[in-house]
Amino acid sequence: MSVKAATDRVDEANALELAIEVGDDEIEALIAPYIRRRFDADDPEWRKLVDDQERKWRRAYRKSRLRTFVGLPARGQGHVKKEYGRQWGGRTALDILSPKDGSSAVIWRNHGFLMDANGLKRIYLLFLMRLIEALKPVSVLEAGCGTGVNLFVLASRFPDIEFSGIELTAQGAAAVQTFQEESTLPEVLSSYSPLPPRDTSAFKRVHVQQASAAELPFQDGQVDLVFTCLALEQMKAVQDSALREIRRVARRAIVMTEPFADCNAESMRQHRIRAHAYFDAAVDDLPRFGLKPTYVRKDIPAKIAMGVAIVASETV
Repeated sequence: MSVKAATDRVDEANALELAIEVGDDEIEALIAPYIRRRFDADDPEWRKLVDDQERKWRRAYRKSRLRTFVGLPARGQGHVKKEYGRQWGGRTALDILSPKDGSSAVIWRNHGFLMDANGLKRIYLLFLMRLIEALKPVSVLEAGCGTGVNLFVLASRFPDIEFSGIELTAQGAAAVQTFQEESTLPEVLSSYSPLPPRDTSAFKRVHVQQASAAELPFQDGQVDLVFTCLALEQMKAVQDSALREIRRVARRAIVMTEPFADCNAESMRQHRIRAHAYFDAAVDDLPRFGLKPTYVRKDIPAKIAMGVAIVASETV
């Protein structure tokens, strides 16, 4: 590669980073409605909560090791399919976004929060929106779309883009179709969107099918942009296959919001990830799957028991 070509690529990467960057004030505004209580990191009540979580996940890890020792099968895609089939059954995007009685313990910038975890996903959506605005893809695929919340919000913001999704469970795919019977995008999703919708009927054009990320029903390079949002988290058993498939069908770019190993070195997080056999790839692992990271953001609010990074990659 010539010096000029190399310089141009660096300039493009810097421009992309500036285009999709989300500031701390924006993050605070996105999660503020979902916060139920705030703590300083040295608050005794917060420290007790963290210690309780540490004990909980240490016990879970020891239990998982015992299961392995006695010869019980590790958590595979069959387990995931059954578990999420129950979770998505009879529910739609409206149910997923309804206020929850419980709260998740979240940490950010040396502060703790008890909050509805749906607030965290608004951060991921804003990053995706900024990236879509910068890349201007014609087609976008979500691998592991659940009941379709992300796709409905994104399609309503970008009505000229073809959005599709795959979901492992029949119940999740059915929930998408049920929701699409709504005449217009409900206010719950309009207000949930980090940026205002442009077309409140565009969600009806989203196409979702039941499939595994390890065997995507798409041709090579068929989709401009592929993204995942805490979906690879559940795919440890097929982790390598899923990454290869995502690379295969993506023509230009991939965005993954996942519990990369880079964010989970602490013992509590290691215990949780190993106990549940969650995704554990590092950002530096991606090039061997044909993915070149161009943007990595690790310092975002996350549950104390599992950190998350947003990683945008180009195909190579």
